[in-house]
Amino acid sequence: LQTPPYQAAMSVTPLSSLADALAAVIRRGWSLKDAPEDLRNDREVVLAAVIRRGWGLKDAPEELRNDREVVLAAVRQNGYALKFASEELKHDREVVLAAVRQNGLALKFASEELRKDREVVLAALKQDSLALRYASEELKNDRELVLTVVRKYGYALSYASQELKQDREVVITAVRQNGCALETAPEEFKHDQEVVLAAVRQNGFALKFASEELKNDCEVVLAAVKTYWGALNLASEELRRDTFLQAWASLSVRGRRNRRAREAFLRKHSER
Repeated sequence: LQTPPYQAAMSVTPLSSLADALAAVIRRGWSLKDAPEDLRNDREVVLAAVIRRGWGLKDAPEELRNDREVVLAAVRQNGYALKFASEELKHDREVVLAAVRQNGLALKFASEELRKDREVVLAALKQDSLALRYASEELKNDRELVLTVVRKYGYALSYASQELKQDREVVITAVRQNGCALETAPEEFKHDQEVVLAAVRQNGFALKFASEELKNDCEVVLAAVKTYWGALNLASEELRRDTFLQAWASLSVRGRRNRRAREAFLRKHSER
């Protein structure tokens, strides 16, 4: 039978304590859960473990998951380890800030009070824009904050308040950064030519989320095909048969790498 890793480390390494034994094991990449119970209850051992691998906090005893120093060490290494911290420490602003600075999505595990804290939420958003999902409803309705987020990652629009999803500037800002954010916009904007043009100019695939009316708009479809040749397949049946658009889509397969070919094509068909 294979010798458990902690026993192997103890048998081959000159060690002054059992804590040193597990610390050696942790350095070699084994998990805290492999240790015997007496070591898992040892504060020095657990601290050594979570410094190396923050996720190991989940295997620590309840008492140590309420130990501020241990939890801070864990979340600084892996912010998501906040999931395993005590409820008390999920209310600790310093602990939560450390967690979200390492992994913005750790905001999910913060107390409701701290998910309302603008500084905490901004720290989380700086690390990962999708942390907006876990912000308080009040902050999801903060126009300045949401505009800042969608400028960086348009798809975060999906986590904005319903009120801000109806804000035209917010929606256009989002689709200019990521055209496919159009998917999460209210239906009225999928019928808005300016919004849809902004989306398909960023990513032609966004044509998929446009209204049927705009899928039959030659200007919109041409803009989409210019950024993604396959967008023609997302257009109306009538425009899929359009010889000019077919020619442009065919050119785009090769022409994305051939600027002169594209320019010559457009000069030839300048009327379109």
